[in-house]
Amino acid sequence: MNQVNQKNEGLDLSASIQRALLGVIGKNVKAISMRFEKDTLYLVSYHYNKPKEKEKDDINVVLTEVHADFPGKIKRFNSDFIAWDGDSSYKWADYLVYLRKD
Repeated sequence: MNQVNQKNEGLDLSASIQRALLGVIGKNVKAISMRFEKDTLYLVSYHYNKPKEKEKDDINVVLTEVHADFPGKIKRFNSDFIAWDGDSSYKWADYLVYLRKD
């Protein structure tokens, strides 16, 4: 896949994730980044405090909704939940799909 197609695919995935996040982001979420590699979607959410199980479940529902938008393309998901330590670097930050203004 050439770079233009990869970028467009990343933007399509970002838009799908942002749509799926509507109504899901609570006060504890600082940022969300994503990366798509081969057939795997990686989603990392940063939280001000250790995320609760409900927050993790909500993010996993987001992954399910995004998968429905791209049947056949996404075969695996990987989600990671990180307690925010103030560092401004983002793991897997090919695309930053959400960032709360402090």
